[in-house]
Amino acid sequence: MKYFKITVRKLFSLLFNRITYHFFWKKINVSRAGKTLLPGITAVVSAKNEEYLIPMCLRSLVGFADQVVCIDNGSDDRTHEEMLRFKEEFGDKMEIDILSMPRALLGECREAGLKATRFQWHLRWDADMIAKTSGADDFKIMRKMAIDNPYPIAYQLARTNIYGDLRHTTKMYEIHDPGEPILVRFCSRIRYVEYGKFDTIKLPLFYKTVLIEKKFYFHCNCVKPDSRLFYRNIYFDWRELC
Repeated sequence: MKYFKITVRKLFSLLFNRITYHFFWKKINVSRAGKTLLPGITAVVSAKNEEYLIPMCLRSLVGFADQVVCIDNGSDDRTHEEMLRFKEEFGDKMEIDILSMPRALLGECREAGLKATRFQWHLRWDADMIAKTSGADDFKIMRKMAIDNPYPIAYQLARTNIYGDLRHTTKMYEIHDPGEPILVRFCSRIRYVEYGKFDTIKLPLFYKTVLIEKKFYFHCNCVKPDSRLFYRNIYFDWRELC
């Protein structure tokens, strides 16, 4: 069944991707509020108790995103303060919105990010992701690729996973994996759905998914305090059960 759906999606995207753009995109190319989307990229970052990584995470988006929506999911450390500091330092270079959503579910935070999106591209950026900002893998290369492409596309970005810390890691997990579709040409019809422990973006059938194998960012999967790792493990188990 899974492969049947994948095949159907590929056929639909092949047949209707460009047709949809040419004939219907003006109706689709609007925000959730019904306003015409601006050229550029909106990055949405949801975080809870991520004061260790959130400064690097947000700073790595400078020069890539035109709008950053920071969602504090009820932190009791300095995560919110770091978001405010980021806005104070870089608010003249991009639009920065800070939302406070204590006790909200992750899916509700994702939905709030979609509602706040004002630009043509939507980037789902987690607090443990850090983009590369120079050299051959500079994330701004990916920005140009997206901005220059007007069609309804979802870019699936491969990633480099970091477990432990920069000096200690593990061979139990893949260091590189194909990642997920996280950079998407926005339309009001996209949404997030939950599958067991995790969530993924749900796209209309006419969207084309493109895998980018170049590693533009680090996924600092387990570079967190022990208490945070314990909480996250319990939280994901709870999501799967409930």
